[in-house]
Amino acid sequence: MSWLVDRSKKKRTDAEWRIRALAIHDRLVARALELAGGGRLEMEDGFDLRFDLVVLFVSRTLYALNNRGDQGRRLQQALWDALFEGLDHSLRQRGVNDIRMAPRMRRLFRDATGRRDAYLAAWRDGDDPAIRRAVGRNVLNGAAGDDPRVAVIIAEFEWADGLLTK
Repeated sequence: MSWLVDRSKKKRTDAEWRIRALAIHDRLVARALELAGGGRLEMEDGFDLRFDLVVLFVSRTLYALNNRGDQGRRLQQALWDALFEGLDHSLRQRGVNDIRMAPRMRRLFRDATGRRDAYLAAWRDGDDPAIRRAVGRNVLNGAAGDDPRVAVIIAEFEWADGLLTK
């Protein structure tokens, strides 16, 4: 009977974490693309808007994983890695060559990390006005936290939170 293993008790391998993170990442990206291209934000759909929405949604998912122990931490890291794999792929599709890739990825990493840290601190502190200001500043090019488009984006958090239960 040793061949019969309860998969729910078996530890996940790095590859399994990566597969799960990529699946979550793909759903977050699809939702960001839908929001960016749907006209609800009254902004031109472009790389910067998509980047900011994906970083926001990934950050929200990272926050939701905070209290899930070692498994949550492993999935957080795998999801963060998937974000940058996706960015690298997207830039290459847009024609960014190897010579320009490293500086561009360093800038994106710096920007994403700063945004993630601001979002996580505001959520951890339960500071709704800070979250609204950060979304307005980062996603909506400096819009005030009371801009109605901020509410449209924040309404998406419920959807992003639900990803982990599916």
